[in-house]
Amino acid sequence: MDLKSGESTSLDGLMDKVFRELEPRKLAELTSSLVKFPSVNPPGEEKEVAHFIVDWFEKRGFSCTMTEAATGRPNVEVRLEGNAEPNTKTLVFNGHTDVVPAGSDWTHDPFGGEIVDGRVYGRGAADMKGGLAAMMVTLEALKCKAVDKLSGSIILHAVVDEETGGRRGTYHMVKRGLKANFGVVGEPSDMAVCRAHKGNVTFEVTTHGKAAHASRPENGVNAITMMMNILTSLQAYSDHVKSSFKHPLLGWPTVNIGVIRGGVKSNVIPDRCWIAAERRVVPPETIESVQNEIESLLKSLKDRIGDLVYDLEFVHATGASQVSEEESVVKTLLSSLCEVTGKKGAQPQGFTATCDAYFMNSVGGIPTAIFGPGHLKDIHGPDEHVEVSELETCAKIYALTALKLLT
Repeated sequence: MDLKSGESTSLDGLMDKVFRELEPRKLAELTSSLVKFPSVNPPGEEKEVAHFIVDWFEKRGFSCTMTEAATGRPNVEVRLEGNAEPNTKTLVFNGHTDVVPAGSDWTHDPFGGEIVDGRVYGRGAADMKGGLAAMMVTLEALKCKAVDKLSGSIILHAVVDEETGGRRGTYHMVKRGLKANFGVVGEPSDMAVCRAHKGNVTFEVTTHGKAAHASRPENGVNAITMMMNILTSLQAYSDHVKSSFKHPLLGWPTVNIGVIRGGVKSNVIPDRCWIAAERRVVPPETIESVQNEIESLLKSLKDRIGDLVYDLEFVHATGASQVSEEESVVKTLLSSLCEVTGKKGAQPQGFTATCDAYFMNSVGGIPTAIFGPGHLKDIHGPDEHVEVSELETCAKIYALTALKLLT
């Protein structure tokens, strides 16, 4: 953004006023409060935290809208309308309220929201209630100190369902007719500005055999043995996709077989075996192309092994997406990152996980980058946490990005 000296001075003064509102203690306590709601998905228990967010904003004079794509799972939309003319541009901040199950081996209460040694601990602290808290406090600060200077609108979405595909969350909000010029998804990006992310196709395969006594295996058909053929083919497929293409920011596509179940007892020929697996997608691959590959692989195996009986189900899918490094939202986030941290020369990176930026970019046509506090290595495991210092830095970068794009 090219600013004349007078405009730069004016922005600096406005920035200082806004930054003073982004207090570390406020950010930490709000993150802690959000973590204390066990909004676990599955099954999808986001209702209480959504109502907390609405109450928090309404107490500060914001108007909020709640919509549902599934009963009892509300998405929250908050709008801040700038008072300066012309009001023509819109920035969307996007965060999800659902978290994965807590799991075991925690040394901190997974839903205690403990603040210890400059960190907020708990399931979802980094993924992504810390980023959501930073966005919430940023909106409050901009309303208090900069609304008369904003020549545009800011929308905050706190959505459900990201952890199981996003169809009831961001996809629902986009399909309702969301229009915007820029988007930021606050996933834990290692405090890097990411312009690309992987997608994910999750699928399940069930093989069907015939139960019999294990002393007379010729009377049955072993479903686990059938599944072994499929596993061997999926491993070969995994090796193939990793050798066929490498994205410059995201690396290789991958295949992971995450769960397997089969049989009831060692002396029974198993009549059923089931696996859950996923295929990570990188641009320019699509959901459809990946699903076709998996279908073709199993069909080819069936043609070679005539007695193979299986069912294939695609459980959910979120595509990969990327935007140009020349997009305004990418360049502005990068420049804001450099100004706030003092680190020069930051370059856009890739977000190797899957996120709702796909729906913003590829479905909604809203150029969207990924940036938020926290680190992928610290999420979905015990003692998930986010640094309070990162919450403050991130909120400042969000605020400065909004000021640059909308003033």
